[in-house]
Amino acid sequence: MTIIISYLFRRAICNIPTNVLNKIFASMTKNVRKLKEMGMAHVDAIIDYLMSKDGSSIFPRDEQFKRSFTETDIYNRGNKLALFTLYSIEKFSHKEVVDYNELTIEHIMPQTLTPKWKIDLGKDSDETFKIYKDTIGNLTLTKYNPELSNSSFDDKKVIYNDSNIKITRGVSSYDKWDRDTIVNRANDLFNIAQNIWELPVDNYIDLDETNLVPGVEYSINDDIDVTGYKPTALLIDNDKKQVSSWREMLIVTCRFLIDIDKELFHSLVTHNNFKRILSNESNGLRNPCQLSHNLYLETNLNAKDIINYIKLFTMEYDMHDFFEFTIRY
Repeated sequence: MTIIISYLFRRAICNIPTNVLNKIFASMTKNVRKLKEMGMAHVDAIIDYLMSKDGSSIFPRDEQFKRSFTETDIYNRGNKLALFTLYSIEKFSHKEVVDYNELTIEHIMPQTLTPKWKIDLGKDSDETFKIYKDTIGNLTLTKYNPELSNSSFDDKKVIYNDSNIKITRGVSSYDKWDRDTIVNRANDLFNIAQNIWELPVDNYIDLDETNLVPGVEYSINDDIDVTGYKPTALLIDNDKKQVSSWREMLIVTCRFLIDIDKELFHSLVTHNNFKRILSNESNGLRNPCQLSHNLYLETNLNAKDIINYIKLFTMEYDMHDFFEFTIRY
């Protein structure tokens, strides 16, 4: 559960879309079972499965996690992500934790700059405000938001120093509050977050677009290069269809979509995205495949183009999240 929570939290911080998660967890049991049959322990199999993911399914590594954690706007994200993050850090660092429901987010550099704050921030005050106002380094927890408001940093420090919240009390140790301070505090908070939401042992550290893993189920949404690989199966909502070539995978996809909605598929002939590969006659196509009456598909395409066309076709049906495939060398 710790591993799965880390996977989900890191993805949330990195603002990775959640629409692939249902497929990832639906496929987990089957893939973990295969790894266990190969002699891998249960937890190790879960780690291996999640760490092997790439593209939109990735388990964010520390570099990506740190960049998003320290630099992006976390305050305006949904599901009270900033509050949950700061509370988790406080809970990890301090045993006597204030009730979560009593806490609110405090902007140390306030959401409205006063003349005093502009002076303290220096000549780049407007830029600092714009870039760092809602980042984690400028946020803390409090029960006294109205009292703090737009007060100067020196006045806020007095209240921070008496706080029962450790990460807030720690802000009072800073002499000033500016761009460098915000960045340094964000890095300090990240060092704690890295221990809470840990990255498992990475056996796929060299995994990139030219090093795919046989047997792993890749989403059609994943931004990967399949050049040099052959497909072994196409999975449509976990229904596996064996294929031996990219050409076959494209044909199987098209015929599946035609069965769902023939009229929609035929209408794509005039769509700009498909003018190169769909035609009502075979003339002009280098290697045509007849899909239905008066409908032909160009199949003389490289692997990368086929993947992209499958993505385009399935997006027209709003089914791109349901298509996966496996590869071999």
